Amino acid sequence: MPNDWQGRHTAAFLDPVTSHERALVFILKGWEEYAEGHEDAYESPIGEDYVLGDDWAKIGFALRGLLNGDLGRLDGGTLDAFICHRLNEAGFDPDMEERKDSR
Repeated sequence: MPNDWQGRHTAAFLDPVTSHERALVFILKGWEEYAEGHEDAYESPIGEDYVLGDDWAKIGFALRGLLNGDLGRLDGGTLDAFICHRLNEAGFDPDMEERKDSR
């Protein structure tokens, strides 16, 4: 098993072992895949959909909360950065938990 945190995180993401690792990786991949599927199907980013995009963002906000639990070998900071990046990219403020244009 890798000794550095990055190696442990990567190993956990590629081959999750514990139930918490498997669940988090599954949820994160599904959340990302939903956004990609939306863009493929509707030819517009998930954030431009004011119904599905808002619900997708709520899942992202909730995922950030799950990072306070057992992560196994996964690195919470890395996962948080990924979630925040995707939310920002879709037009949501991850800290205020709202659309950027709603202020």
